[in-house]
Amino acid sequence: MSEGARRRIFLGCLQLVTLCAGAQSDGDVDSLRMDMWRTPADARHHLDVRIGALYDATDLRNELVLGLWRGEALGRELRQRSSGTQASRSRAGYVFETTMTYAWGEHLFGNRNLRPRVMAGHRDMLGIAYSDDLYRLTFFGNAEYENAIARLGPVRSVRMRYQTIGIGLEHRDRRSYVVVQWVNGQRLSTADVDRADLFTATDGRYLLLDINGRYSVSDTSKGGRGLGYGSGAALSAAYDRKLPWLSGQAHATFGVEDLGFIAWDRNSLHVRRDSLIRYDGLRVDDVLDLDGTLVGTAGIQDSLGLGYRRGGRVKALPTRVFGRFTWWPRDRWGLVAEVEQRNLPGFIPRASATLIHGWGPRSRVALSVAHGGFGGWRPGAAYMRAIKPGVVLQAELPNLTGMLSGRAHGLAIGLGVSLSW
Repeated sequence: MSEGARRRIFLGCLQLVTLCAGAQSDGDVDSLRMDMWRTPADARHHLDVRIGALYDATDLRNELVLGLWRGEALGRELRQRSSGTQASRSRAGYVFETTMTYAWGEHLFGNRNLRPRVMAGHRDMLGIAYSDDLYRLTFFGNAEYENAIARLGPVRSVRMRYQTIGIGLEHRDRRSYVVVQWVNGQRLSTADVDRADLFTATDGRYLLLDINGRYSVSDTSKGGRGLGYGSGAALSAAYDRKLPWLSGQAHATFGVEDLGFIAWDRNSLHVRRDSLIRYDGLRVDDVLDLDGTLVGTAGIQDSLGLGYRRGGRVKALPTRVFGRFTWWPRDRWGLVAEVEQRNLPGFIPRASATLIHGWGPRSRVALSVAHGGFGGWRPGAAYMRAIKPGVVLQAELPNLTGMLSGRAHGLAIGLGVSLSW
């Protein structure tokens, strides 16, 4: 694809998503001083809807991930390009989240600075940190490890899907808030492996696995179609403070999202192994016996030392902690710097800096650079438009390089709308 075609696709995506909704930060509407961006002074209601989807990795290239998703045949050269190139362990993960926030009223408990706030959200997240040997064994088999040891560990992974709904209060002017939430746990899958050394004997006559690890999965008896397999509680809060010693308008915000837990039900499955397992292969009698089981999965699990036990378990949520500095030294220029961390394997502290410029009376554009999370350095862009005072749309592409080439790492998009009336 030519550079001009890629540029037209990118600009077309920006124009399309601005007709939808963008991920608008609560503080952004209040921090702008252009008339079209001001929240109406008599506004009694504020509704904010955000949708974000992000996938990122240090080594896995988009061409490999998209090929797996589509069920395509993956050539050896393509698989080789995603083999680990990092000095440390490779990392990957995704975050899909939607959040709806609604605050209303002029006062609460007789205090005009407070008002009620309701929040609801859906989260689906995965984080994994893995070794290059694990990748090569998965995508190339164990032939190259004949009469050798593959160091598959350590491996850390968490996948969790859940929903939240909560009520609390917020400061009317500063938008600081605290909300207590109920959590519905829908899916859990975790692996915490300290050691996994696999020895392949000559000609593959036998395998030796020295493993020390733990694995858990939520109730699978209903095929994942149930409303939930656990419940819990969480707290989300943010504190915003103006910085009067800087020219223009400046804010510092510190917050936490989904600080809490889920107690998964007693039908959840768990296994813990710290042992040396020898595997000499399978022998199956009466393959054509249609009256019997062809291969007993329980027997295979036992032979590999992977028998499960059932029982409840409490698991911490993938909490997000963040700090943000927002500064508008002039009417049409702004700067946002943010640092965040998520309680997910493979996620390292992510820092970003965004430069915002007002483009006409109704629009503004932003360019950003970020490092960390599940990946490395990432350039980004965003477009925002004020339809009228109190109505703001935004579209964000936090990873531009991921859109331009299949050999890049990661894809991300943010959409949403902010309404005040």
